[in-house]
Amino acid sequence: MGPETRLDQWEQDGEGRVAVKPLVAFESLVAHGLLCAVKLHYLEGSDQLLDGDSSSLQLILSPELARALGNALLRTADEAETGPRGERGN
Repeated sequence: MGPETRLDQWEQDGEGRVAVKPLVAFESLVAHGLLCAVKLHYLEGSDQLLDGDSSSLQLILSPELARALGNALLRTADEAETGPRGERGN
């Protein structure tokens, strides 16, 4: 799976918007001296925000995939800040 997918391939809510959950923190470590592990902390709903609580998902990935993910996130951040045509994002 590549870093970019079409919008229609993403899960959507009942109003046709992309269904996403806010990422509030992350942790990483090297697992077994060979693999990269990441723990993503996210909010399921506004009640977790008020309680100061979060859900988490732990993933393990190869160093190659970790680098690809990091590069994809950097490209996405650049585009979010500048817009797809060099214009400022919203």
